[in-house]
Amino acid sequence: MKKIITLFIILICSFSLRAQLYGEFTWCPVPDSSGTLCCIQFENLSVDSGGTISGYHWSFGDGVEGYISDPRHCYSAIGTYIVYLFVFSSSGVDTVIHSLTITHLDTAGCNCDSLIDVYEIASGKYSFSLAPNPFHERTVLKWHVNINENKKFTDAEMKIYNSLGALMRVEKVAVQDQQEIVIERTTLPPGVYHFEISTKEEVKVARGKFLIE
Repeated sequence: MKKIITLFIILICSFSLRAQLYGEFTWCPVPDSSGTLCCIQFENLSVDSGGTISGYHWSFGDGVEGYISDPRHCYSAIGTYIVYLFVFSSSGVDTVIHSLTITHLDTAGCNCDSLIDVYEIASGKYSFSLAPNPFHERTVLKWHVNINENKKFTDAEMKIYNSLGALMRVEKVAVQDQQEIVIERTTLPPGVYHFEISTKEEVKVARGKFLIE
C-alpha cells in the first residue's frame, strides 16, 4: 500500500511540473536579396512558470535542425513544411508542431501562411476566426457554436499574455451562438500576444495569437 501511495504522489508531482511548461513559437518572413530563398525568422514564445528552460531543438521540415531560441532558417523551394520545436526545462519537455506553407519566393520577402491565429481546444464544438491579424488598433474575434446547445455560456473570460508569458489583460465576454469580441489595443505595445478563452462549463475552450504592429 505504501508503494502505491508513493507512486501516486510521484505521478501527481510529475504532472504538476509538466503542466507549468508551455512551448510555443511564431514566425515572420524576412527579405532575401537573392530571390531564390524564403528566409523565415522564428520567434520562440515558450515559457515555464515553475522552472527554467535549458534548451531548444528545432526541426524545420526540410532535414535541417537548429538549437537556439530564435533561429532564422531559409527554405529553397515552395511547399509545406512541418516544423517541430522541442523545449527542454527543469519542468520536463514540451513539443510544439506547426505546418508552414511557403507560397512564393521573391527579393521583397517571401510569403507564407501565418501561424498567428486562433484555434479550438475543445473538439468540434466551436469555430473561431480573428481578423485583421496583424492589426494596429483593434481586431475582431468571431466565435460560433457548431452544435445545438441547450445552455448559453455567459461567463466566458479572455486572458491576454505577452510573448514572455506575463498576464497583460483579463476581459469578461458574453458568449452566445454567434459572438463577436472586439480586442482593442489601448495600452498594449507592439508585439506578439497569445490568449486563452475559458468558460466555467468547459474551462479552456480556445487559444490563439495576434500581432500588434
